[in-house]
Amino acid sequence: MSSSVKIKNKKEFKNIPDAPGVYFFKKVNKILYIGKANSIKNRVTSYFQGNLSDKRSPLIEKMVSESTSVSWEKTDSVLEALLAEANLIRKYQPPYNSKEKDNKSFNYVVITQESLPRVLTIRAHDLFNKKQALNGVSVKYEFGPYPSGTSLKEALRIIRRIFPFRDAKSSQKDHQNFYRQIGLLPDATGPEAEKKYKKNITHIKLFLEGKKKKLLDSLDKQMTKEANRENFEEAGKIKKQIFALKHLQDVSI
Repeated sequence: MSSSVKIKNKKEFKNIPDAPGVYFFKKVNKILYIGKANSIKNRVTSYFQGNLSDKRSPLIEKMVSESTSVSWEKTDSVLEALLAEANLIRKYQPPYNSKEKDNKSFNYVVITQESLPRVLTIRAHDLFNKKQALNGVSVKYEFGPYPSGTSLKEALRIIRRIFPFRDAKSSQKDHQNFYRQIGLLPDATGPEAEKKYKKNITHIKLFLEGKKKKLLDSLDKQMTKEANRENFEEAGKIKKQIFALKHLQDVSI
């Protein structure tokens, strides 16, 4: 974690960055709660302005009273803060994140185990019966929990514009036609197209895991390879993906 401030010393709050990222309320070394923010500074200071009970639940008020410090990690964009929040909640299992919201209402993203994998959202209570919830289809990767379903939906919309993927409705012809027209459903007909699509899925997986640097390195090598083959159209498409990933801070959720 990049840095921290002690809750009892409010003068230190001026050191909190006005940048997107995730923040951690801690009791000594134990993480009690993890949240995401457009501005870490504004979000953290909001917990200490006026009467907290008027703005937050009694549970969050109790969490703040137990905390001794706040730490944070900056991200390049709000979208990446959303993904980082989910990955860190999954890793540390903070007690107040699960207490604040019924675990069964959390959202997850899954990538299916199919010849043409789909990227789907699923509720936590359906994770126990994945095959039943997904009509017998197995899950290869899962990501989450994501506390905000609305933010997750918007995040996937942004990701899909960079890396088009198949979803729950991809078998419906009207859905296929419309989404192909606007470039959100890739053509996966034939061995080469299928191979390219699976590479796209790998890119989505890396991004959801918070491995943007590794993803950018992979895309850069892929772009160079296509350019050396004089496949300039494909190299141009990859260049646009790299540009979009590097300018996520320009996108709002």
